[in-house]
Amino acid sequence: MAEDNEDTRNGFTFIWTALKLSRGSEQNGLLQTAPEILSSPPFFVDSLEKTGWCLMMLISKKGDHITCSLSRIIKDNGPQKIEIEFELSFLAANGSSLIKSKRRNLFSHNEVCIFESFAKKNDVLVKRKGEILQKESLTIRCRMWKVGDTIPKPALSFARSELRVETESFFCAIERFSSLKTGEKKSFLVKPKFREIQPLTLNVGLSDGGDDVQVQMTSEDAKLMVSMSWEISAIDSIGRVIDCANFNFLIHQKHVSQIPRLTSKSKLTANRNLYLPNDVLLLRCSYTTRYIGEITYDSQTLANVENTINALTLQNHKAEESSVASMSLAKDLKGLYEEGVLCDVHLLAEGMTFPAHKNVLSARSSVFKLMFTQDEKVMNSKEVNLPDVDAASVRKMLKFIYTDVVNDLDSGSALSLYTAAACYELVPLKNECSEFLKDNLNLLNVFDVLILAEKHNDDELQKEAKDFVLNHDEDLLRSDKWEFFKKNYKQLAFDIMEIICLKKTTKK
Repeated sequence: MAEDNEDTRNGFTFIWTALKLSRGSEQNGLLQTAPEILSSPPFFVDSLEKTGWCLMMLISKKGDHITCSLSRIIKDNGPQKIEIEFELSFLAANGSSLIKSKRRNLFSHNEVCIFESFAKKNDVLVKRKGEILQKESLTIRCRMWKVGDTIPKPALSFARSELRVETESFFCAIERFSSLKTGEKKSFLVKPKFREIQPLTLNVGLSDGGDDVQVQMTSEDAKLMVSMSWEISAIDSIGRVIDCANFNFLIHQKHVSQIPRLTSKSKLTANRNLYLPNDVLLLRCSYTTRYIGEITYDSQTLANVENTINALTLQNHKAEESSVASMSLAKDLKGLYEEGVLCDVHLLAEGMTFPAHKNVLSARSSVFKLMFTQDEKVMNSKEVNLPDVDAASVRKMLKFIYTDVVNDLDSGSALSLYTAAACYELVPLKNECSEFLKDNLNLLNVFDVLILAEKHNDDELQKEAKDFVLNHDEDLLRSDKWEFFKKNYKQLAFDIMEIICLKKTTKK
């Protein structure tokens, strides 16, 4: 139920709607998609002596409460200190307060006032989810008054922002690992796909004791509050995980986060042939980035957007190129593949040979991993025959494995590559091919796409193809391809005819 007794004093009101926080029907959908910390767009209040503010919400996966806070930004045009009375509320669709709390605080720059137990997580995510999370969105209202002063006229401002989530992965190779000295670091540059996030620096080195392999992550000042969840694994020569570490990394100001011990040098060198092939330590790094983006303001606050951006835009300090190497798959692994460096297996297809690396193939494909770890013939061989895949598809498949990029597709190559991706359980590649086929359906390929979708239980692709047939039934039913299709795929043809008949019956 909504709470009554709203404060009717003139004040400043900021209403923030965070979109796409809850996805699917899971009770814990919010926890699965949201970062632990959500930060609103900053807002400036002329009636409160031109001060700047930001709302924050902490969703802890361990605790039972949701924490909310109001923080004053680092730089604004207001006084050094200002005493504010404020009220935070979760709003219903009609604008009434569902949960609210009020507090008074003396704010300096960069000071935060926190409601430790603003709401119970179970109430928001389960009991009152329908009221609070409307259409996958949460609306938070902040009302503000200056203590000891009155505001002649009420002021109202709105902002909408969208949660963005991106998962990325890459490999990095620490060459001449056994010669790595205590205190020495190998540095790499991490460039997230989101343009709003500045590059990070990943350092790999040995502890002061000389045995622990440590990983350190460094960020520069950021425009936005960004949450990252990392998993870094040391991989052996056949793609198995030697040791693995997980950590969360919050980008807000210049910050350093460190994994004290990923693995040990003594452990790696004790089994050098398996763990350090050619004296190279291979790390597989994956991370999920979450932040609030796509900010839009209403007409009353558009004038303040420029001030907001200027206040929060900080200089981008460039790392020296001599000490930083690019970690993007599109550059490093593509070069490793094209140059044939350290290749230990050759894939054979249609009389052509494609050099590759067992550990990279195993890390990207569970099928390859199974082949290289449990199939004795393949484990002891430097050649692997791929009889079910054509040479062109192998080339494109390898490019995707090493770079996460697929291009130069046409209807024929997309069909073949889809089959190869399904065969070797490269789900992202299969999805790329599926999306291409959906966007490029035509009278010549639609029946082939239907057959493919049926074979691999791709319901979405099959639906798109059937819809295309339904919209072009007169042309398709007169084609030679239809005659072949209905003769060799009777059940699919029957399903299509049933849909067409239903369409005509509905029209009547």
